[in-house]
Amino acid sequence: MFGIPERHFARYYEILSVLVRHGFGYLLIPGNLNTMQEKNLGIVGVHLRKAFEELGAAFIKIGQIASTRSDLLPQPIIRELEKLQDRVPPLSFGIVCRVVEDSLESSMESIFKEFDPIPLAAASIGQVHRAVLHNGERVAVKVQRPFLRETVKIDLEIFQVLISRIEQRTLWGKRYPIRLIFEEFSETIKGELDFLNEGKNAEKISKSCKRNSDLVIPKIYWELTYPSVLTMEYISGIPLLKVTRETTHNTHRIADRLSKALLGKTVSLMENLGFLWLVHTGYELNLWERLLKEETKENILAENPNWDALLLDHWLEQAKSQELIVFTNGRYQLSKTGRAIHDYRDYGLEAMYKEFALHWGPCFAQLPDLIKSKIPRGQMDSEMENELISRASKSSELFVWPVLKGKCEKDRWYNVLDAGCGEAVLLQRLAEEFPRLRGVGLEINSSVANRAGVATESYQGRIRIESMDVFEFKDTPGTYDCCLLNNNIYYFNGEKRRELLNSLMQLLRPGGQIGILTALRGGAPAFQIFKTHIPQNLMSFFLACHEGFEGLPLEEEMLDLLERTGFSQIEVIPLPFKVSHYFFARKPLE
Repeated sequence: MFGIPERHFARYYEILSVLVRHGFGYLLIPGNLNTMQEKNLGIVGVHLRKAFEELGAAFIKIGQIASTRSDLLPQPIIRELEKLQDRVPPLSFGIVCRVVEDSLESSMESIFKEFDPIPLAAASIGQVHRAVLHNGERVAVKVQRPFLRETVKIDLEIFQVLISRIEQRTLWGKRYPIRLIFEEFSETIKGELDFLNEGKNAEKISKSCKRNSDLVIPKIYWELTYPSVLTMEYISGIPLLKVTRETTHNTHRIADRLSKALLGKTVSLMENLGFLWLVHTGYELNLWERLLKEETKENILAENPNWDALLLDHWLEQAKSQELIVFTNGRYQLSKTGRAIHDYRDYGLEAMYKEFALHWGPCFAQLPDLIKSKIPRGQMDSEMENELISRASKSSELFVWPVLKGKCEKDRWYNVLDAGCGEAVLLQRLAEEFPRLRGVGLEINSSVANRAGVATESYQGRIRIESMDVFEFKDTPGTYDCCLLNNNIYYFNGEKRRELLNSLMQLLRPGGQIGILTALRGGAPAFQIFKTHIPQNLMSFFLACHEGFEGLPLEEEMLDLLERTGFSQIEVIPLPFKVSHYFFARKPLE
């Protein structure tokens, strides 16, 4: 039935019956695609939440992700799905006892002196109870919902079939890498189903932060921890949201300690640095205050004639892409989120962001002075540059690879030049998928190029890595079927961009293609479902702080550039969620 394995019919019918009962049968049954009326959205949200709660962990996780997507769903539905975060029905105490005793192979009485039957919190994966060991130590016990692994495994297999139908029957399913996103979601939830992973991660964080007295990570009791039961030290505390709402707490001191506790060069923090500098700069230049009312960029520059127009424009674009400001009829104004940033300025938020910015390097902390043109743009810090290039190279694979694979299959590339190849992740994927393909990767950063060279040694000469500027590269004219430019167009002005494309055209065979990957100015707001790619504003903000940055191009500028340099058959491919765009064009046939 619809490609669902016979062994999953029972669960499929269960899903179907729940969705039908709550009015969503059309999601699984072709036809009858009823439209939702605005006046019924509140009721729709209630039924959607209840359906997800009934269907269990995998569906609740989907609802939790959807509840953060205010850019996709209307507020009445968002408000209901947000309740999935902390209002999941708890397990009965009898079931909790059975899971604990089966996992630890002992009775509750022999393990615990006390065990609170009322959970502290209940979530889609499990729930947490307070308990006391026989030696008097207070612990928190996280208990997984029974039969969860089996149910989630079946649900994921059903999702796999449904995704195949979406890919085959819908335009957006063919256009976006739905399957890759699903696979990452699958790995995430599978990892969460093994509490041993959570315990190991807690210990890793504890070891890395052991010198910081302001950060406390609960101790893990490994003798009482199994895949379905996690026992840790009980630590009493106050939710941060409650702290910000109450005036009895010293919020400035808390913000200072929180910022210092979280400082550390980690990838997870890197993924939010662009947002950090965006907020910090807005405070320093008083832009959050100014944009409480509608304002034009021209008026801001007229009152501040010494400001760097390119960097101010860049700040406004990034604030818009993060939905902190809205742009209507040529005027900018704070969004609801932007107003919250302004309103919480005096509650420690400004102090915390300033602390972060100062830690991560003078060039970023001084972005306000860069915009004011008080200081010149700096040289790029080599360590940060290496880390950023590496992260961008690996993280862009999720969205870029399906595009390149499809183009290579269709247009039969055999020789590829990748200018700005990073760690050659995409060249390796192409070489693995297409055995006859050969590639050359250019990477100006020598440390990154060395890593790429080591990574490609196993391809027996099919991939060659050169550490050089693209303008220095020489090869036989007409050698390549495709030349790729990955996120380096920012560093060239209009004249240099034309010179670059002219030189690459000489390297292409007649009918060969150029592929330019770039973020754009003036696009719709971007958003992020998984932390698998660097947010657009991090890379471009980083570049904006350093000399040579020429700004993000407009789509019209890219089209004009390709036409002026003689390329034809231009194809613009927006990557999923508009994190970037690919511009492909052909060298004319001679």
